[in-house]
Amino acid sequence: MDVVLLCHNQLALVVYHLFVAQSLEPFLNHRICIILGTGSLGCYLSTSPTVTSLSRLANISPFVLVFLMCAIAGDYVWNGAGRDVDIAAVHDLEKAPAAICISVFAFFWHTNCVAVVRELRHPTPPRLCALAYGSAFTLGLLYFLLALAGYASWGPQLLRVPTILSMYSLSSLAFDVARVLLAISLAIAIPLNVYPIRESVQNLLERFLWKRRRLTFLQPYCQHKTLGCLLVMIPMFTSIFFDNVVQVITIIGGSLVSLMMIPFPSLVFRLAFPNYPLIWRVLFICSILLTTFLASASVGCFGKPV
Repeated sequence: MDVVLLCHNQLALVVYHLFVAQSLEPFLNHRICIILGTGSLGCYLSTSPTVTSLSRLANISPFVLVFLMCAIAGDYVWNGAGRDVDIAAVHDLEKAPAAICISVFAFFWHTNCVAVVRELRHPTPPRLCALAYGSAFTLGLLYFLLALAGYASWGPQLLRVPTILSMYSLSSLAFDVARVLLAISLAIAIPLNVYPIRESVQNLLERFLWKRRRLTFLQPYCQHKTLGCLLVMIPMFTSIFFDNVVQVITIIGGSLVSLMMIPFPSLVFRLAFPNYPLIWRVLFICSILLTTFLASASVGCFGKPV
C-alpha cells in the first residue's frame, strides 16, 4: 500500500502543478516559471517535521469549489441564454469509462483527511462516522452542482478544454478571482500531500534498507527535509515535460486511486467484521472486477478518451 500511495501521490502532484500553471498562465504567461515557483514554495513548506498549522489552510479547498460553482451559475443566469449549447441527458456513453476514472480521482484527491482525523476532538466512532459520510456527501454534492452548472453553460464544448476556467475570458473579475483562489488552494495542497507520503517513504526505507544494513551511508541524507524536497521536485520536473493533465488524471483515477478506494475498504471490512466471511468475499470479488475495469479503461481498452 505504501508503494501504491507513493506512486499515486507523485502523479497527483503533477496534476496539481499543471492546474496551478493553467490557472495563473493567463496572468503571467510563462508556464515553466509558474511551475518552478510553485515547486520552490512546496519544497520550503514540506521541510517541517510535522504538518503543524498548514493543515488548517486546506479548508480553502471547499470554499474555492463553492465560489467557482456560484461564479459559473451566475454566469449561466446572466449570459447562458445567448449561447447555442447542445445539451443531452445521455450524450456519449463511450466516454463514460474515462469519465468515471476522472470522477474517482476527484473524490480521492482531498487527502487532508489524515490531518483532520488527527486534530478531531474526542474521535468517537459516531463522530468519525458522521465526519466520513458528511464530508463525502458534501463533496459529492459540490462536484455534482459544479458539473451540472458547467455542462448547462457550455455542453460538449467542455471536452475540448483542460479545465472549465479556460472557457471564460480574463474580462470577468469573478473568474479571475476563481483562478487565483484555485492556484492558492492547490499550492497549499502540494506540501500538505507530501507529509503522509514522506512517512510512507521513511517506512519503506527503514524496512528494506536500514534494517537490512543496505546503503546505510544514505541514511543521514534521507531525513524529512531531503525527502520532502525530493517528493516535490520529481513531480515538478515531470509536469514541465508532460502537460496533458486529463490523461494523467484518467490514468491515476483508473489504476492507482481505484486500488486504494475500492479493494482496500473491502479488506478493512474483513478486519472490522470477521464474522461475515461470505459478505467480505462478495465485496472483494466485486471490487476486484470493478478495479480491473477501471484500470483497463484508464489505458484505453474500453471506451473513448475524454
